[in-house]
Amino acid sequence: MPVDPESPRLQQIRDGLVDVLSQVDGINVVEPYPPNSIGVNGTGWIGFIHDEAKMANREQHVYTVSFSVVVNRNATIAEGTAATEPVIDSAIQVIRDNQTLGIDSVYHVKYTSIDQGIWEVGDLPYVGCQIMLEITQSFPASFK
Repeated sequence: MPVDPESPRLQQIRDGLVDVLSQVDGINVVEPYPPNSIGVNGTGWIGFIHDEAKMANREQHVYTVSFSVVVNRNATIAEGTAATEPVIDSAIQVIRDNQTLGIDSVYHVKYTSIDQGIWEVGDLPYVGCQIMLEITQSFPASFK
């Protein structure tokens, strides 16, 4: 689904990420916000957004965003960790192939770190991974 250009700026970023990251092999659901519980293995979500804004001849926002994925709650740690590896490779390729998230003002998306580990959601442990993303968005500056 295309990103609605009338949506608030951060909602556009979340919607673009959901749209793009839904293409990752091994992911069944991508939530725009952290979930309270996991309904299905292969659930991903967009975490909190840090927005570093710079004003010059253009208004530039550099967002740091986490994308977390849980692959399996019932696997052993070794099995779950191994299951994250093809998901990570697919996510990297999807990010490379979708640098603007379908948003005209987004200059690029890049991954800055990838961690495998155990995440608790609703007090239950899940093996998964977290990919930190850096997204640069630029607008014409408007000084009044």
